[in-house]
Amino acid sequence: TRIDDYTNMRAAVVGGKGERVHFYRKKYEHRPLTHCYALFAFAKMEMELERDGGMSMACAEAFEHAKTLIDDPGSKVPWTIKVFGLMVFERFLATLQGRAEFFDVKPVKVTGKKRQRALEEYLQSQMRILTNCIDGIELDSLTFKSKPGADEEWEQTIEFPTFRGADVANYGLSCLSLLGQEQEHRELMAETVTTSIMKCMHKCHEEPMVIAHGLRALYNMCYRCNAGQVSILLAPYKGLMAMLKESWSGDVEINKLTRR
Repeated sequence: TRIDDYTNMRAAVVGGKGERVHFYRKKYEHRPLTHCYALFAFAKMEMELERDGGMSMACAEAFEHAKTLIDDPGSKVPWTIKVFGLMVFERFLATLQGRAEFFDVKPVKVTGKKRQRALEEYLQSQMRILTNCIDGIELDSLTFKSKPGADEEWEQTIEFPTFRGADVANYGLSCLSLLGQEQEHRELMAETVTTSIMKCMHKCHEEPMVIAHGLRALYNMCYRCNAGQVSILLAPYKGLMAMLKESWSGDVEINKLTRR
């Protein structure tokens, strides 16, 4: 019997060994379905920890790999694989170790008076990995025109997210919501990501999970953070509130999140 890429990956996943899953992920990365299967396995797998409480080497490598899939300015990564990368990212950011890894400032080597500014710029670049992702979600469009010979001719084009675009927005805002749990970074987060969150919610105004995660992200950033509250109030929030009132006034959960 021939042992194929799926068989190897399946055996690694069933064994529950992150190191082996990561090994086969790298080996079969050129096969999209096997690549997605490996990412999905990491999204469901319990995080392996070292004795000092940090992430294992395999988990840290999977986390960095997911980051490279998300940080894709040229949109070269297929949207399906990007969604699975965001699932891994969300899984890790749901833990203290994952958020600590995300906000780790070891790469910043600047010292002296310029260090504080360098730290802020580095953390903002980390956050923009997610904002760039949700800013560039895949959209589709429909154009409506008046009937031929009508008294008034008109044409209207409506844009809306594709299924994968909505998935990217959903997991991207969920990741930002989880990052907002770290109080020491709320002020900088609010300055950096608030506008992108609101724009994404407008683009996906018919997607309940996107709206819910966006509201949770805004709430987490302003909770016990006056500077975060000011940043959100300075953003164009009135249009967002009007959209929520018009489209989601009958949804109990979203109304509760809005009141918070």
